[in-house]
Amino acid sequence: MIQYSIQYTETVTALAKALTVQPVLEWIANFFEKRDRFVVLEVYPDCARATRCEVSAGGKKITVGRRVHRPASKGGADPFALALQAYRRCRPFARAKVIVCLDPRFATTVASSVTLMRPRAREPISQNDLDGAIAQATWKVFDRHRARAGKKMGIDDLEITLADVAVERVTLDGHQVVSPVGFTARSLGVRCRQTFVSRATAARLVSLRPALVAEAGFFETTALARATGSDPLLFACAYDQQSAVFIEDGEAIAGRAPLPWGRASLSHAVAEAFAVDTGVAA
Repeated sequence: MIQYSIQYTETVTALAKALTVQPVLEWIANFFEKRDRFVVLEVYPDCARATRCEVSAGGKKITVGRRVHRPASKGGADPFALALQAYRRCRPFARAKVIVCLDPRFATTVASSVTLMRPRAREPISQNDLDGAIAQATWKVFDRHRARAGKKMGIDDLEITLADVAVERVTLDGHQVVSPVGFTARSLGVRCRQTFVSRATAARLVSLRPALVAEAGFFETTALARATGSDPLLFACAYDQQSAVFIEDGEAIAGRAPLPWGRASLSHAVAEAFAVDTGVAA
């Protein structure tokens, strides 16, 4: 396993609060070039955060720089407007790529596998065959999960669209390959990662021009599933006011409805139990 070193340009305490940055190291190193610059944007109903980072040293070092937190006003504020403000105040690098992590109420990210049987197994797989299989698998994953995603986010499944689609791996007869073109196989498997959002949310994302969009907590679940090899795995990622919940069952990783319990709930419970201020309990 590759060991990643991190250079912090903020205090350890401040960086420890950057929930999204630490768990996505492996994803970032694979997604970006050996030397690249990017901004992680976190969008929640009550706040938005922007973290400026840089990948260097052959993709093995991530330097975390300026970080901006934009809370909502008492009268409420558009979280995507807050995200855009945080992004601008973060002073991003020129041509920096943007990763957007959305609150579970705004997005549902699913990683799921589809196996397609080939009617002419002895014929080598062509590029057209591969393109057709990927398109078919993408539609199957979308159709399989969109109703649940809509129910989780409280919107009609007809209002669901995809904010991000990626092929994570391809297998031939159960064996992972880099490129299946030119090989023969009875079955072709495709594992897709898709992020479901409402059409309204998709329209708001246009101004951010993201290179990758995912539900907050998805990266943490993926990293934990890979590290532990647990099957099945139930993972809850605690945020301020709620906890994102994900289930990994060997076939798919999918977000569930968030729990109305977060770190603030724990602080209030400790404060009440010990009769201290919530600031002390936190």
